[in-house]
Amino acid sequence: MFFALCVLFLSASSCEPRVTPPEPPGPEPERVEGQLITDAPQNPLAPSGEEDMYAIADLWLIDVCADDLKSATPVYLVKLENDKRLYVKRYNLSGELKFGDKIAFSYFNVLPDEIAKVKKIKTDDGQAAKKNAMEPASGSTLEISLPIITEVKDLFVLKMRHERLFSAKETVFIETTDGNMIYIEKSRLAEANAQDLKVGDSFMYNIYTIFPNKVYALRKF
Repeated sequence: MFFALCVLFLSASSCEPRVTPPEPPGPEPERVEGQLITDAPQNPLAPSGEEDMYAIADLWLIDVCADDLKSATPVYLVKLENDKRLYVKRYNLSGELKFGDKIAFSYFNVLPDEIAKVKKIKTDDGQAAKKNAMEPASGSTLEISLPIITEVKDLFVLKMRHERLFSAKETVFIETTDGNMIYIEKSRLAEANAQDLKVGDSFMYNIYTIFPNKVYALRKF
């Protein structure tokens, strides 16, 4: 009798539908440089027929140092007509950028502040990019400048790659009232108790004489 009941139970169980558990999600696709490029959003300020073109309203050409201070990469800091701030490494361009040029570009998904490729340039007769009023010292010795006292004319933050590695750092860019563009990592600004630095503030800083854009030390008054 017990054996007959077991057979009847197994027969009933075999008739029930089998539910296959869902497969676990697979790993995210590997992020490879050059494959994660997205078209820039359309520009609402551009005229009809040029929806993806942005005019350059402000432009600086600076040198961004590698962490070991052995080399520097020329970088354009770009302010577009819609006040968006971006940067593009000079070696990614086949020509020069100037004030008033209109550009169509793509950027990396993981680095939206970096222009990965300028797809099209509509040139203008504007002036060349601004450079520091203070030129680097002659020679190639890595020395620290004397203290420089100035005020903040403009200030903005970009997530920037300082080297070719796909890793960005929050970087604070400061335009001074004496015509220089300098930068310092945001974490170092906090270490100097100057994280609240703003337009109009007075401060003192030192730079590397052969890399005049990179701040060595900074103190807010």
